[in-house]
Amino acid sequence: MNVKERRRARGKRATVIAAAASAISLAAVLAPQTASAAAPEHHGNGGRSIGTNCVSHDDISEFVTGGTGSVIEPGNQGTYQTILSNSEGEQIGSVDADVTVLWQNPANDHWFYYITETITLEDGTLRTAGIIDHTAVSQGQTPYLPAFGVSGVYRGKVGGRQFEIVEEPVNWATHIILCGR
Repeated sequence: MNVKERRRARGKRATVIAAAASAISLAAVLAPQTASAAAPEHHGNGGRSIGTNCVSHDDISEFVTGGTGSVIEPGNQGTYQTILSNSEGEQIGSVDADVTVLWQNPANDHWFYYITETITLEDGTLRTAGIIDHTAVSQGQTPYLPAFGVSGVYRGKVGGRQFEIVEEPVNWATHIILCGR
């Protein structure tokens, strides 16, 4: 197997591993939702309880307010900060994130980043961590980052966060769901 074939195989393995991890994480999040047909309980910041011990935020606008880093090269690191607003435009929280550029897939030239975030909302804090295909996100793909609650109504819950670029690079539509104890 020549170098080009090895790189292509490595890229395919990374794609399969990322897809499997996302599917497992998504299945873990979605399964508890079907456990109850109770009416949603709303939280003060726009979140609502769904299913058994689940909290969902569907209508969050996210605006980038700052960040560091500019050169996209493997190993480079940066940060970003955002504010989160509900559908009425009221600020309900913030995000502080660290980003590490991991690699560029030689098969399709896509860049992959590892992101960790601390999301602070009025009723608690959660953290996310995961690998995203930055190139695909820039082209309209919606990434999924696994999340876990560390305080407030989110403590002990697991789930995920998705965001869609509404206006690159500063305005995103964000969705968060956590389920558990």
